[in-house]
Amino acid sequence: MEMFRFRADLRSRSLRLSQIETFCRVRSELRNCHYERSEESAVAWRWERATERGNSGILATGSGFAPGPHCMTDSITSDEFRAALGRFASGVTVITVETAQAEVHGMTATAFCSVSLRPPLVLVCIDHLAETYLHIRERRQFGVSVLKEEQEALSEFFADPERNQDAAYRLGIEYRRMRSGTPVLQNALANLDCSVVNAYGGGDHTIFVGEVKEVIASEGAPLLYFRGRYGVCDVPQEP
Repeated sequence: MEMFRFRADLRSRSLRLSQIETFCRVRSELRNCHYERSEESAVAWRWERATERGNSGILATGSGFAPGPHCMTDSITSDEFRAALGRFASGVTVITVETAQAEVHGMTATAFCSVSLRPPLVLVCIDHLAETYLHIRERRQFGVSVLKEEQEALSEFFADPERNQDAAYRLGIEYRRMRSGTPVLQNALANLDCSVVNAYGGGDHTIFVGEVKEVIASEGAPLLYFRGRYGVCDVPQEP
């Protein structure tokens, strides 16, 4: 049986629990709206079922995305929703992307999960106010690094919008390149190289679905997140 030991309060700005809100809507979005990348151009996207989605607010012309109108239902408050979803324990990832200036930008994300085995698909939910949202929208590619239990400091670093190069140097942050050139963190529990194949509007987030092109898996225990705190998981030894 896995035992969880939770420690260290997460600062309020670290991991936005609002990222988790989009999970409860993703299935209906996946059924009812679809982006398709044009075969002739890597940046031309076609909007399908526009009349069916009507008021969805998803911008699917050209290469951009736009947040749609949304509101919280009268039956629950935002605090109640966050409190309930905060009871869902998750792993911690760092999403990385190479910018147009050939720099590496990253952010901490817990709103990440697998979607499909054939083809291998994952999704990540990105706030429209996050800088990462703009880079992924432009580059159509991103890397995922699943953090180990001892990499809490990396999660804190990439969750802080005011991070600087001095802090990165002190932490000894290093990147590796996947075969496609996508940057990911060195020494992570797992690395995934993803190419965006679909994008869906979900309230104040966009759900990016990525096809996994390459994976690297290592040994170790995962860093966990539960009710605003980091935790670790006791991993049973192989027989």
